[in-house]
Order: sequence, then structure tokens, then C-alpha cells
Amino acid sequence: MPNVRDPGPALAPGSPAPPPQGPPRVSERIAGSAANFAGRRVALLVISALGTTLVTRLLGPNEYGQYASAIATWTLLSAAADFGFSLVLARDLAPDDADRSAILRAAYDVGGLWSVALTLVMVGLAVATGLSSARGQTLLVLAPSVLTLGLTSGRQVFVALYRTRELVLIDLGIVTLQVAAQVAVAALGAGPVAVAAVVSVGTTLNAIAVGVLAHRIVGPAPGHGGQRRSLIRRSLPLGLMAIMTKIYLMIDLVILGWLVTGPRLGDYAAAAKMLTLVASVPALITNAALPGLSVHANDRAELAALSRRLWEWMLVVSIPVLIMTTLFAPLVITVTVGPDFDGAVGLLRILSLAGVLGVASNLIGTILVAKSIVRPLVIQNAVAIVLNVVANLVLVPDYGVAAAAWITVATEAVICTGGLIVLSRHVDLRPWLGSSTRPIGAGIVATLVGIPLVGIQVVGAAVSLLVFAVVTWRLGAWPPEFRLSRFTARKAA
Repeated sequence: MPNVRDPGPALAPGSPAPPPQGPPRVSERIAGSAANFAGRRVALLVISALGTTLVTRLLGPNEYGQYASAIATWTLLSAAADFGFSLVLARDLAPDDADRSAILRAAYDVGGLWSVALTLVMVGLAVATGLSSARGQTLLVLAPSVLTLGLTSGRQVFVALYRTRELVLIDLGIVTLQVAAQVAVAALGAGPVAVAAVVSVGTTLNAIAVGVLAHRIVGPAPGHGGQRRSLIRRSLPLGLMAIMTKIYLMIDLVILGWLVTGPRLGDYAAAAKMLTLVASVPALITNAALPGLSVHANDRAELAALSRRLWEWMLVVSIPVLIMTTLFAPLVITVTVGPDFDGAVGLLRILSLAGVLGVASNLIGTILVAKSIVRPLVIQNAVAIVLNVVANLVLVPDYGVAAAAWITVATEAVICTGGLIVLSRHVDLRPWLGSSTRPIGAGIVATLVGIPLVGIQVVGAAVSLLVFAVVTWRLGAWPPEFRLSRFTARKAA
């Protein structure tokens, strides 16, 4: 294909002019970006999942529970370190060619100072927990990695410019080394503190590599106080929303670290981790979609069409996950974290309902962020946090970790319902109902086929997933953007 500045070969006299070749549709660009993420991150997810399962097995339920609770605390502070900077960059970098370097510089300046403050908070939490305990020591060794998290907003440069290949290659290389080191340390019996130290080093290297390369892509820019103040003002509501989202998703595991001891904490942590891994693929699509949604945020017709297409993708991706984590949860737990965590089977089945609701909430929230509608998200997240924390403190001491799982489901239901109400005022959701019937129908057929095969988990899972794929294809519910012929044609172009 000739360069746009090259007029190409002259036409013969009387030849019809070729049709104009406009840019690809936004949905196809998002599909391509998501495919880059998904295709290359399959290896990344496999490596991460393998590392998680091996480390979980090697640590055992008791040590893994304490380790996972500390990691949950670190994850919450990591979300706070971003403070909405990534969301602002994802929304603003795509349509803004001129000021990309200035926006990124402001994000690095503000994010760096904020990360220093959060590092001190992390050290304080470690001291408060007790440096003589494994949990306190784990928090302490994770603290240095928080210092570099101000650079992670640079990831949005790759997403906004559809250069996800480079981002995934960085992640893949560093995560491979990190996971290998984690497994080796755990196998040597060094315990959760040493495993957390490896996580801290890997996270630091990843943040620096991504931050430096993103800076090189957009180029240098002088510091500008007005740009920093503008970034803080625009990030504040998004940051509150993002932090609240992480809190209501993970605060249960933090609270359980104080309320529950022994293997049941490890069972809950393992079930929550497995669900996070399988739900990461739908999250790739929404992450890739934000720049495209932002470009068409004020075009009601285009936004409605793109939102409906994304909803179809969510259904096709998430329904098989729901089937696997409900019907075939024993297989998932046994193959991943091992039979020592058999108590996680029932918890995974409960949490899978929260996972499906979370997929819908994530898409709804992404669309609202693209339209700069943040205040309702902040309010509903605040309600969800209060519900989650109070319910855990009241119910977990009497009813155990199963209560925490059902509280997570209830929290996601509140978020999803509230988001749908707000979104319906800005986007026509009736086409979503029409798009839902065929993939849901395929899911029902696959479930009915799988129920009699629950006793033979491996065969049942394979047959059920195959039935879903075939019925989805026959009903015409498979997204055309994800068909192999589309990707082949796009690569050839």
C-alpha cells in the first residue's frame, strides 16, 4: 500500500478511479489492538498463571493466605499511585497529537511525587502490622516498588497509539524472568517474604522500562506548572473512582487478613486469584477500547454502535469463563493451585458470579469515563465500599469466608445496576438486549450439555466449551472483527 504522501501510479486514460480507502473502523482498530494484547498476552497470562499456581502450591494455604493479603494491600496502594493519571492519558492522548509529550511529562512529575508519599504509607503499614510477622515483612519489601509506579501511566502511550506490541514484549520479558525467580525462591523454601521481594524487583524494572520507552516515543517536553495543575484537576475524580473500584474489589482480602487465620484465608485468596486471571482477557478489550470510545464520545450514533459491539464481545468472552468456574470449578482448582486448596472450589463458584457482573461493570464504567461522566461512578463506588466493609466486619466473624464471597457478589450487583441506570441516560441500551440473546442462548445450551458431564470434569469441560463455540458460530453471534479472515486481511494490508 503506497504511503499517503505518494499519489501512486498514474491512472490510464478512461480508467475508473479506485474507491477511496478511508481509515479502518474504530471497532476494527480496537479489535486489532485488543488482538495484539490478547494474542501476545496469552503467553504472558499463561506464564503468570503458571507462576501463580506453582507459588501457591509451594507456599501452601497458610503461607499463601498471609502473602496474598499483603499483596492485596500493595495492589490497593498501587492503584492509588496511578490516581487516575492513566485514565486521563488514555482519554486525552488519542485525540490530542500536539500536547502528548507535555501531558506525559506532567503525569510523570505529579505521579512521581505522589508515589513517594504512598511509599511512606506502605512502610507505615508494614510497621503497624509488625515487622516480626511474615505479613509485615512482606509489606516492607514491596514498599520500594511503589516509588517507581509514577512511571506506569506511560503505558497509555502504547495503547493510545496502537503500539501494544512493544508494551506486551516488555511485559513478557520481565514477567518471564520474575515468575521464574518467584518459583525458584518458593521451591527453595525461602517463604513469602522472598517471593514478595522478587515481585518488588520485577515491578520496579517493568515500570522503569515502560516509562523510559514511552518518554522516547512522545519526545521530551519542558515542565509546565499549568499542565500539572490541569492534570491533577482532571485526574482527581477519575483517581477517586479508580481507587474506589480497587478498594471494593480487594478490601475483602485485606480485611480477611485481620479476621481469618489458617487455610481458609488461603482458600479464599486462591479462588480470588484464579478469577482475576481468567477475567483478565475481557479486561484487555475494555483497556484497548477507551481511546476509541473517547474519540467518538460526543457522537451518539457511533458511540451507541461501538458500545453494542463491545457488549457482544464481552458476552462471547465471559460466558465460557462462567461455565468453567461454576460447572467445572473442581477441575480449575485442581489443575491450577492443587488439591490442597479444595476449599476454594465453592468459593470460586460464588465469585464467578461477581466476575461476570464485574465484566459488565467494567465496560459500563469505561464508556462513562470516555464521556467524562465520573461523579456518579464515584458516588456508587463509595456506597459499594461502605456496603462491602461493613458487611465483612459484621458477617465474616460468624459465617466465614463464604460470607465474604457473597458480599463481593452483592457489591458488584450494586455497581452494575447503578452503572446501567446512569449509562441508559446517555446510550440507547435496547440494542444490547437484542445482541444478548444469541450468545446467552449458546451459553444455556453449553451449560445443559455440561451438567450431565460434571462427573467427568475434563471431558465435560472440553465438550461444553466446544458446544458453546459451535452454537455461537452457527447462530452468527461470533464477532466478525475477531474472525481469522479479518485478522489475516488486516495483516496483509
